[in-house]
Amino acid sequence: MAVIGGGYTGLSAALHLAEQGVSVTLLEAETPGWGASGRNGGQVNPGLKEDPDTVLARVVADMGERMIAMSSASGDLVADLVRRHGIDCGFSQKGWVQPIHDDAALKTVTARVE
Repeated sequence: MAVIGGGYTGLSAALHLAEQGVSVTLLEAETPGWGASGRNGGQVNPGLKEDPDTVLARVVADMGERMIAMSSASGDLVADLVRRHGIDCGFSQKGWVQPIHDDAALKTVTARVE
């Protein structure tokens, strides 16, 4: 099997396939993680762009619930991979900052908290 692209998604797909015994070739034109996924400052922010209630309103309930659960657990998945594979990357789970830069952002974050 071939996985094209060595960003975080491609690397994860190749690793998880290999762990299931699939012979995988990863094709990447640059250094793995070089593209956009490697330029995020090392941030791991679990969740989706939309809030859970918006996701559930737009997607079939079962799929929406699965998407929310998977995205919410994504930080733990990364932490597990780092621990399991002994990746020396200074990873830590300390939470994240949600900046509020205008009134619209304040409204959004207030609704999330409520």
